[in-house]
Amino acid sequence: MKKLILFGSYSIGKERIYLEVAKFFGLKVYVDKERMKMLKCLRLPKEDFDRLTCDESETPLRVVSLGKITYEGLTEFNEAHKKKNNGIGYTTILGFRPTGWTFGKCGGYQILSLSTPVPI
Repeated sequence: MKKLILFGSYSIGKERIYLEVAKFFGLKVYVDKERMKMLKCLRLPKEDFDRLTCDESETPLRVVSLGKITYEGLTEFNEAHKKKNNGIGYTTILGFRPTGWTFGKCGGYQILSLSTPVPI
């Protein structure tokens, strides 16, 4: 079963969320090279920085543009994966849209999921 977990973020921000999830599961988080350059400027603790990778194959956790966390965006990730893997897509894609704008003063989040049935 191939799963993908996406965290939406602007250029910077939401680092505490995706780094805590990575720490909890003992995984790395994929970020693209541009985001990695920006994160280096934040002078994150070594423990946090060591959880980041620019190699997508190392982890099911990815930080992507906040605008990609839509049903259409999740479908695009699945279709791209299928093209690279002989028609085999993800069984589940979970997208987190953490934002302080959703529910007023208290902040909030939105979670989207795209799952496909898995033959037994």
